[in-house]
Amino acid sequence: MITRRNRLIGVEVSLYEMPEEDPECRWQTDCSHGNCVGHRTKKLAMSFLAVPWEWCEECSALHEAKTKGAAESSPGASAAAASGGVQG
Repeated sequence: MITRRNRLIGVEVSLYEMPEEDPECRWQTDCSHGNCVGHRTKKLAMSFLAVPWEWCEECSALHEAKTKGAAESSPGASAAAASGGVQG
């Protein structure tokens, strides 16, 4: 098992190797919200581990809030808003 905290949204995500009963779901990723996804390969599972907002609604909401807040506080955001969204 591999467990780590996603740096962007602060959610703990884990990777498990499951019994070989179902080769389509040998590897499983899950997040601290209790959502999980099965994967055929470890490489694919590792790629999903990095982006829990793509497979968990709660993580997606956190990601949207974090990235929206970051975009609004970026130096170019106020200039873009003042020019109607066009930066030159």
